[in-house]
Amino acid sequence: LIIFIMNQDLIQSITSVSEKLNEFRKTCHASSEVDAKALTKSIEIVAKLAISTVDDRAKVSSKDLVRSVCDLSSLLMSSFPVPEGKEKDPNKTSIMRALRKWSDENLHSDFIAALLDPDRSGPAAFRLFYELAALSTKKPPSISPDASWQSVHREMRLDEIDRTLVGGDEKGARRIDIIALRTDAILVIENKVFTWESEGQTTDYAEAVSRGYDKSIPPHKRFFIMLSPVGKPGAAEEFSGVSYYQFLMLLDNIIDSGENADNDFFVFYRNELMSTILRSQIETYRYSKEHMGVSGNEFQRKIF
Repeated sequence: LIIFIMNQDLIQSITSVSEKLNEFRKTCHASSEVDAKALTKSIEIVAKLAISTVDDRAKVSSKDLVRSVCDLSSLLMSSFPVPEGKEKDPNKTSIMRALRKWSDENLHSDFIAALLDPDRSGPAAFRLFYELAALSTKKPPSISPDASWQSVHREMRLDEIDRTLVGGDEKGARRIDIIALRTDAILVIENKVFTWESEGQTTDYAEAVSRGYDKSIPPHKRFFIMLSPVGKPGAAEEFSGVSYYQFLMLLDNIIDSGENADNDFFVFYRNELMSTILRSQIETYRYSKEHMGVSGNEFQRKIF
């Protein structure tokens, strides 16, 4: 798969790709042939992620990228047979790992934004907003678990939120990873995988949101999350720390509740999370315990 995606000549000749892949699948005794059109669409979009220049990435919308990664993963999972006596283990078949994008903050943010989008995730998107707001305030938030409307925005510039920053210094060009907006509430998420915030980053975000939504959303309905593997809070006091493990628990609770309109999508990202960032944390903990004589958390603090 990686050879197909990374080789631009084969991407340009997609008929050749599907023919070669079907030949390979016959040697595996796969039951059905690859849908060339589905393969074409998925590979063309995911290739932009794999080849990964800034310009290529900018040409693909967040929603299209998430859909294509899911489609390509589903195509591969459903097409290739499992050795006799074994079961498919989604925790060991990560498409993010296959693309070498398992720690890509942008890709994880794209998926988290999709989880919060009712058009993609159905009513569970409202529940996820509510549960993240509760983690932010460390108590039940003064909003409803349900809503009539919720929009999600990726990489929104500060000068789009706070008009006083238009035409100003570089502060206005800073971008918030994820914003989920209701008519009476806002959820701001800054996602950090193995990096940390730059000087004044979360302070600038909190101030811009405060000014931009001063008249429309009261302070107690503005929620700020700093999401990271270790759950470290942001430098600005508004940003509460949430770990990826806590986020995983939220996904599990929503999946178990049966409220989700697209349970497969929540399960898909939950499994990707288990086999990427959280798997890395487990490996880090084991290595540090066995070879360095320190706990995993202590080792990660040294990294930060």
